[in-house]
Amino acid sequence: MSNARSQILYLAPVRGISDLVYRNCFARHFRGGDLAMTPFVTTVKGNQIKPSHLRECDPELNEMTIIPQIIARNPNHFIDLSQQLEEVGNTKVNWNLGCPHPTMTKKRCGSGLLPYPELIDEFLDTICSTIHLRLSVKVRLG
Repeated sequence: MSNARSQILYLAPVRGISDLVYRNCFARHFRGGDLAMTPFVTTVKGNQIKPSHLRECDPELNEMTIIPQIIARNPNHFIDLSQQLEEVGNTKVNWNLGCPHPTMTKKRCGSGLLPYPELIDEFLDTICSTIHLRLSVKVRLG
């Protein structure tokens, strides 16, 4: 019987708490965290990532493996953000379809997009044929 752990432990993102400093402190002082999802990043003025968000998602500055998380309803914005994240060295990205916050859901972002499977399908068709990063999708039940 193997003692190897077969499960991956993700550090969940918490906006305003699990920032770069928190993740690096966690990596230094606790064992067992395999990787961390960053709090979601968004675009500024359509297609640019906030410089502070880009810094948070720089793998060189993080002491544990990270997966940047994007919240977007526009596939072109997602593609632009993915390219910027790839340029700083990321190899994976996560699309947040789980955020239940009303400011996001009113814009059909996060879990506000879940009632529209046809839009999700179109979104994925567009981005999957374009981005080079490995993609995962965060969803939420209830």
